[in-house]
Amino acid sequence: MKLEKTNLGKVICIKFGGWATEKRVERYQTDLIKSITAMGLESKGDFLVAQYNSPWAIPPFRKNEILIQLK
Repeated sequence: MKLEKTNLGKVICIKFGGWATEKRVERYQTDLIKSITAMGLESKGDFLVAQYNSPWAIPPFRKNEILIQLK
């Protein structure tokens, strides 16, 4: 495992609970893209998926975010 510090600058994110499955991540990425467009913003780079809980946390208590940099 490697710990790396990165300066992301300005980002926009959407948070959600439960498991961060591929299908759910895709759904929230789509929602985030719609929000970015509606606000007249532009994104750059790839989406980042942040999962903040241990694997043993049960779904109602899990916290996740989808983040993307803004231009």
